[in-house]
Amino acid sequence: FKRYQKWLRALPFTAAVSRVAEDLGLLASAAAGGEGNETAGGLLKAIEWLRQQSFDFDSASDMITFFEELLEVDETEGCTALPPDANVVRVMNLHKAKGLEAPIVFLADTAMKYVHPILCHIDRASKEAVGYMGITAEKGQYATKDVATPENWQGFQEEEQRYLNAEADRLLYVAATRAACAMIISVGKGNSNWSGLHRYLNDAPEVEIKSDQQIQKASCKIKTKPKSKVKLLSSDQIELKWTTAAQPNYAIATAKELGLKGTSRPRWETSGDYGYKWGSAVHELLEICTKSPKANLRSSAITLASEYDLGSERVDELLTTVKSVTKSEIWKRAQAASRCFSELPFETSTTDDSGKLTINRGVIDLIFEEPDGWVIVDYKTDDITEADIPSAIEYYRGQLTRYAESWSQLTNHHVTELGLYFTRLNHYDRIL
Repeated sequence: FKRYQKWLRALPFTAAVSRVAEDLGLLASAAAGGEGNETAGGLLKAIEWLRQQSFDFDSASDMITFFEELLEVDETEGCTALPPDANVVRVMNLHKAKGLEAPIVFLADTAMKYVHPILCHIDRASKEAVGYMGITAEKGQYATKDVATPENWQGFQEEEQRYLNAEADRLLYVAATRAACAMIISVGKGNSNWSGLHRYLNDAPEVEIKSDQQIQKASCKIKTKPKSKVKLLSSDQIELKWTTAAQPNYAIATAKELGLKGTSRPRWETSGDYGYKWGSAVHELLEICTKSPKANLRSSAITLASEYDLGSERVDELLTTVKSVTKSEIWKRAQAASRCFSELPFETSTTDDSGKLTINRGVIDLIFEEPDGWVIVDYKTDDITEADIPSAIEYYRGQLTRYAESWSQLTNHHVTELGLYFTRLNHYDRIL
């Protein structure tokens, strides 16, 4: 809980929600269900809604209220996580078809076009719209009679009809421009919804529509393949298959481990007041500074000190360490760069002579792009002295080199500078 509380306090709200969902595996859980594609798509759609409305949220309670109100006032459409199959048929009205395209489009006409009587008119000529409405009463089953109408009501009706005709022409244009390869237009009797296109169909070929009997007759001629015979396995064969399947066919390694492989552990690498917990707190606070420069650092430092059991007395030291980094020249260069990322995770893969796959993972503390190329910086929180810097550089050189190789492999971009920033000494050393 402390971990997620830290994210909700330190990161922008929607970014924190996305990170919590990713960490809990909510997307994978949603996709594993019976209707996983739609469920996962709905979750992604909900997160996107949060991103669009995040400026209205101050807490998780606001988020829950937003979804409750949305469910009460609107019936939203589903959304799939995967793109639709190439052979799928989509049924929609013209308003939903705007901006879409398909290889083949059917303009279906299920009923004769009905012309509705003009019951109101909106004058849109001035800055403020003015409305006029006629009051009618039923006259028989299908007719109405006027009870009270505005002055010049017939003129208003004619003006409104011209507007509706223009709107119909715009919709007809939408309908006629959705097809990429072929368009099939229904030609019914009477006043069709597609009557405006009929005069252009004189030379168009007709599509034969088969009767139900013809379809049934054709389906009877389809030959079905005989069912394949399933070969039953013995219990020993099944056990062998399970044993084989349970064997890992790949390995996972960190870029730091690979970079430091073969080097001796230096004497200054300790786990006291400047051990793993301290380093993690400093790294996370620097990440907050990069992604949210206006964040309340003291509040974040208090949270991190509590999470890593550093004690409240270390909060000021945390803030001093981080602020010294943010005032350094390398930090200023990063902020002025065209692209800058902090705590950037990456993955690469290698295959050995036996064909076994190894996934190499790592996290780059700071990377930014300058005109000459990319610069990679790794923060080091070791409790060292200035006399230890040369040995520290040699110890960590392989790790930084591994980061550069992985970045070049993934992006095909050139790394022009590698550097180590020792936060304990507020000292930056370029090693490449």
